[in-house]
Amino acid sequence: MMNYHELTMGQPRNSPAARKQMLVLCTLGFGVALHAAINAGIFHPVSISQGSFDGGEFVYKTLARDYSTSMGLLRRVADDLSIDWSSGENDDLLFSLYMDEESKVPAGSTRHLGGVIFPSSSKNKSQYQRLVKDDAEKAKITTDMGGVQMEIAKLKYEIGSLPKENKAAVAQFPFTNGFISILIHSYKVFPAMIKYAKEHGEKGNSPVMLTTCSIKQQMCTHYAPLTKGTKYMLKQDDTETYARKVLEQKAANNDGVSMANILKGLKKLSPFSKKDVKSTSEEL
Repeated sequence: MMNYHELTMGQPRNSPAARKQMLVLCTLGFGVALHAAINAGIFHPVSISQGSFDGGEFVYKTLARDYSTSMGLLRRVADDLSIDWSSGENDDLLFSLYMDEESKVPAGSTRHLGGVIFPSSSKNKSQYQRLVKDDAEKAKITTDMGGVQMEIAKLKYEIGSLPKENKAAVAQFPFTNGFISILIHSYKVFPAMIKYAKEHGEKGNSPVMLTTCSIKQQMCTHYAPLTKGTKYMLKQDDTETYARKVLEQKAANNDGVSMANILKGLKKLSPFSKKDVKSTSEEL
């Protein structure tokens, strides 16, 4: 069977027919992408209300990468526990915990945790805790894994306690389990939830977010603690401290980071940025 290039190799590169074919292909590609984006909720409003979050024991793996890799981390957890994520029977079981504001942390270094949250009285508690003890034996690491998959498979499980939060921001948003859907959540839902948590949370509260998604119902539910967010950091550094450490490490490793970019990144973390000074002067 001949491919597209073999079929068109006899035609001039800039012929009207070639341009027409390219236009048709681009139009079709754009249409498919637009359809996927609409199904994923690109025009869907982010409606946030206040509710509660039950908390519980969290068995998780921690990954410091772009938030778009969070679904891959959850799939790994589901695989380790032999959970059929698509059946709908395990909704509200698998959670992602997003710790950092993406605008404050160098690209590709945001921390997110993926794992299982279960009540302290859960009958399955021993099963999940066993992951922490023998996850090295359970890990199915193969040579055909990609770089990120290999990294996730080698991560160790940890256990943390998440307190019940009686005052939390809650939002539901469409989910199609595709890459476009994950991007929309990252760039539309996450910033809106963090902004709400910063505006309505108690003073000193850390703006973090938890997400659980149902493939069967095609819906994600997002939570942002408004009073106990700092306890959801699980004794890890706050975003500002963590971001500084990442920049310092990159500088020490000469990891393709110029001094200008480091200073720019540190400036973002400063409480006295130009934007803040301008808004203060306007208030005065």
